Amino acid sequence: MTLCGQPDIDTVVPPSAEASVTYMQGALGPFLAEAIAAYSSADEARRAFRAFAEMVDGCESFEETDEDGTTIKYMVTPLAFDELAEDQVALRLNFQAEGVTGAFDLVCVRIGATVAQIAGGSVLTILGGGQLAMGDLESFAATATDRLGQAA
Repeated sequence: MTLCGQPDIDTVVPPSAEASVTYMQGALGPFLAEAIAAYSSADEARRAFRAFAEMVDGCESFEETDEDGTTIKYMVTPLAFDELAEDQVALRLNFQAEGVTGAFDLVCVRIGATVAQIAGGSVLTILGGGQLAMGDLESFAATATDRLGQAA
């Protein structure tokens, strides 16, 4: 998924290393995910974080077409989130496609020379869905940023 119709920040400011993990309860979620990008310096990481923050600033909606030709419509709103890092942006992406609705909550943080994007999502279809429990994303994000801070 691109965000707000913009290229991924990794193409704007390439990291020196990156890793990601996704945890899913079932095919329809809920899910928790984290993508970490390590940069050669804190200044490079700051440039990448700023690129992300500028990309989502003022973005209220966008559309994306998946590989099957299905159009997905996203509504973007700022998200109140506990402070995890000095550089932090949090947002909610409500989405709708044919027969599917849901929401992704995303927080992007910079800690030293690392930028992390931490997300949680819930999906609802006519066949059912998975709902992320209240507080799960906050707990996951707090643990992830604590560990990044210890490693920095």
